[in-house]
Amino acid sequence: MSEKTILIQKMDWKVFLLICGIMFTIFVFTSDGHRHSGDEDWSQLQTIRMVTMEPHPLYVDGVSQKMFERPTLYPPEAGWFRSVLCNDPIICSPASIGHSVTEFPFVFINYHLKIISDEEFLEVDDFPDAHYIFWRNGIDGNFTFLALFFGPFYVALSVGIFYLINRTYDHSVKISLTLAIILGLTTCFWAYSQTTLNIVPVCFFILLGFLFYRKFVLQKTPLPLALCTACLGFGFFIRQDVILFLIPLALLFLFDLIKQKHRIIKIISFIAPLLLFYQLRKSIDSMRFVEDFNEKLIDPSSLLYVGYIDSSNFPFSIFSGIIAFLSPIVDKYSGCSAGCTVMGDVTFPEGLGGLLLSPGVGLFIFIPIMLTVFFSFPDFYRKNKASLVFFISLVSVYVVYFGSLDLWHGLVTWGPRYLMGIIPFMLIPLGASLKIRNKKFLVIILLLLCGAGFLFNLAYVLQDVDWFVWGKAGYDTGLFGLGNQMTELYIHESVKWTFKNSQLTNSLYTLFNSWYPDVLLQKIFGSFGYTLALIGLLTPQIFYLTRIIRKLSQRTMQNTSQQKNK
Repeated sequence: MSEKTILIQKMDWKVFLLICGIMFTIFVFTSDGHRHSGDEDWSQLQTIRMVTMEPHPLYVDGVSQKMFERPTLYPPEAGWFRSVLCNDPIICSPASIGHSVTEFPFVFINYHLKIISDEEFLEVDDFPDAHYIFWRNGIDGNFTFLALFFGPFYVALSVGIFYLINRTYDHSVKISLTLAIILGLTTCFWAYSQTTLNIVPVCFFILLGFLFYRKFVLQKTPLPLALCTACLGFGFFIRQDVILFLIPLALLFLFDLIKQKHRIIKIISFIAPLLLFYQLRKSIDSMRFVEDFNEKLIDPSSLLYVGYIDSSNFPFSIFSGIIAFLSPIVDKYSGCSAGCTVMGDVTFPEGLGGLLLSPGVGLFIFIPIMLTVFFSFPDFYRKNKASLVFFISLVSVYVVYFGSLDLWHGLVTWGPRYLMGIIPFMLIPLGASLKIRNKKFLVIILLLLCGAGFLFNLAYVLQDVDWFVWGKAGYDTGLFGLGNQMTELYIHESVKWTFKNSQLTNSLYTLFNSWYPDVLLQKIFGSFGYTLALIGLLTPQIFYLTRIIRKLSQRTMQNTSQQKNK
């Protein structure tokens, strides 16, 4: 490796840090500082118990069950999966331990330093509607701190890692940076930087794991491979659908392994971390709950219980867990009566098309830049055949699996939440198109598609979509109340399948007609102080990034020229 190549790599890391810094600044300054769903609530409650090592006030030993913190909403008799008896007052929760581990540093810092206290810091006059005061002042100050920094931290890191992944495909610095900006500001990554949902850290660990896998492909050594599966193993520790990423990656690994030496060592390096985290999760969950998962009737298709299926034979336990995880696909294609579409004699889950094209959730609707796959994938295939097959397999597995679930839409969250993990891999091939296609054509396309995606994200991050669009569950307000019916999660079919009642359409309408800013720091600092702080933080970072890019591009051209001369 030449001295200039090493220098370029070091400068790449500087670009990485600046991308992370810029994105983190933007995400924090557009954050609302409050949670958006009950899923966030479960993990936050568990995290604060882990920090303080104090049980919840409602916990009763030998009596409390899995969702004991919210007995009114989730009574024990309401369903089998809620009737799991707690075995530990601290870590008994429907949220994964891994999710709370990722939240732990943020809650720990604020708990001990009191950066945001529990005191009410916003007045009713600060907002046009009193519900804002409930959102902010009605929750623990530690959770406000968590909501303000958790998502921006992990999403910013994800965007930075994405830049480095693109560099391993020999995309230029400018192209890699362009793709990173597109991922950060024109896809739902920006919207989800406002949340503490488990999909946020999982996307980071998936991307970090894939970066290590790319290092393995380039270096052909076992250490990056072990680090890859360690990242994915911890991702499984957070959210079990990481299995969907592992299946096509394992096939890609076997393909890449064919022409390599020391295959046994590399296979062990790939498998060992996965086995470790799989067993660790099972062991921890046996500490959390009294319920014997071997004897109880558990729905094998539930995401909550993937990995709990046991057997005396450990490898078979893993295999059976994967089969159970994928069972919804079999169930849907074997002739489901509800939530399916029939074409000829073939039955298709409606979620297959819905995840991609539905007005209320669809990937191509909420993230228009994804439409470029129709020409970027063929462009990328010319020099990266194996990787593109992996990307296509990955997209197919995610869409088919989640499209087969009854709750395929993932509402009430923004856009195609379940497909977040595949979005970066649908963008990487665009780098090839930026190299070889007509520049004017691409500029027009990117401006239109990225501009639309940027606007859609603004519609979400600048206002409280949860309140103004969705309304309150079970009431006749917002999209929840359409038809005044108690539908699935209170979601009316027209929300999923019409633009008139799409959350995107309604969010855009409120943005331009009755916009109420929902940005925490703007309310705290005031408009002038907020603008001054944002510009003051972004300007030096962007200036320095511009200088680094210019130098890096020059050195790359020099290095390329020298190689040609040789």
